[in-house]
Amino acid sequence: KSLNKSLPLFTMLPPFYDTPLYKNVNIYLRRIEEEFPIKIKKYSYKRYAFGNDVFIINDRIVFRFPRTEQSISHLKYEIDFLNFLKDRVKINIPKYSYVSKNCDFAGYDIITGKILTPSTFKYLSKKNKEIVVNQLIEFVNNFHRIKLNNFAKYKPGKREDFIQIEKEIENELESKLFPRLSKKESETITNFYKESKKYLQNIPRSCAIHGDLYSYNVIWDKSKSEIGA
Repeated sequence: KSLNKSLPLFTMLPPFYDTPLYKNVNIYLRRIEEEFPIKIKKYSYKRYAFGNDVFIINDRIVFRFPRTEQSISHLKYEIDFLNFLKDRVKINIPKYSYVSKNCDFAGYDIITGKILTPSTFKYLSKKNKEIVVNQLIEFVNNFHRIKLNNFAKYKPGKREDFIQIEKEIENELESKLFPRLSKKESETITNFYKESKKYLQNIPRSCAIHGDLYSYNVIWDKSKSEIGA
């Protein structure tokens, strides 16, 4: 069966994700209301969020619950880094206003706009496409200008940390996704991994990289003509 083009690739890989913290959604909602002066009138649970349970509360606040001890311990560093980064980039990035007492989950005001999927970008006007590309270029350039030693205290992931994860992804692709794809689609993915390893393994470590700046992590706000990530 051909790949469903409307879904991000990773949603076809259960149980690739880390196990959710709680089976009962109400436990997450109760924790939010207990920790913060928020009355939950409506919510949306984003199941396909890899290492987090993500909730959009009342259409205006995003809460993240890291699913592993490692992710929980790293949350405080992520929040501190975003505070460090906010005055160094011009695009919208999360600004955490809600942090639990134990720093095991946190929330921020939602970044307004629409996920910049390939189909969304395709139908933008030429002018808006140029705005998106230029803002992304500026963001990446500003990110790369940050000195490596400024990152150390935020405990960033190292290249070596992801090698085992990448191997697991490849195994998941081969065993769970490939049987659902055409031979041509499977070969395309396999060749992508081969070429990536060939060309990326010897990149000089002269600057930090974002590492997760793909379409589903970019937001386009048409009303303001600006992007968020």
